[in-house]
Amino acid sequence: MRKVRVEAARRQVAEFLAGADRRVILDIAGMSHRETCGLLYGGPLRQLLVGWRYLASLSLYICPFAGLKVLIYRLMGMRIGRNVYIAPGVYLDIVHPKLLEIGDDVVLGMGVSVVTHERSGRTMTLGRVSIGKGAVVGGLSLVRAGVRIGAGAEIDSMLNIARSVKAGEIVASARNGKAVPSVPDGGDV
Repeated sequence: MRKVRVEAARRQVAEFLAGADRRVILDIAGMSHRETCGLLYGGPLRQLLVGWRYLASLSLYICPFAGLKVLIYRLMGMRIGRNVYIAPGVYLDIVHPKLLEIGDDVVLGMGVSVVTHERSGRTMTLGRVSIGKGAVVGGLSLVRAGVRIGAGAEIDSMLNIARSVKAGEIVASARNGKAVPSVPDGGDV
């Protein structure tokens, strides 16, 4: 029974990666760590490629040269526009780099994390992430799998962005004791 579930999940991942869906949520309850890693990374040769990208990303994490980072991330398969600034300490998910698209003139502040896969106890989520032209993501924020940030949007620092943000929207944390609405209900932006 478990083998059938693992094969079904493999098909779901393959269909998602070949398609245009924004996100897929896989039921991994009862699967071993080895089985879930196989779903995420693929076979041994693909795991070597992911390992190489991971080692390269460790160097990029501390690199102060945004242009060099952009070049190497593009070589990995990420779609990154012109004049993009990636601060030191930024983590861009390298497991499936083609799931990440960053538009022109984007700023990713220090310590930002952008993930295209997430795993909880019972589920694993894969999602395409796009950050629109001119968007700014404040330091230490987390952009989660499947999120779309519209052009010109501004994300305050230290936020967990779990839903899509509309073009031009400002997403801020509490200011002067007043809570500011965090993220919109999602949908197309």
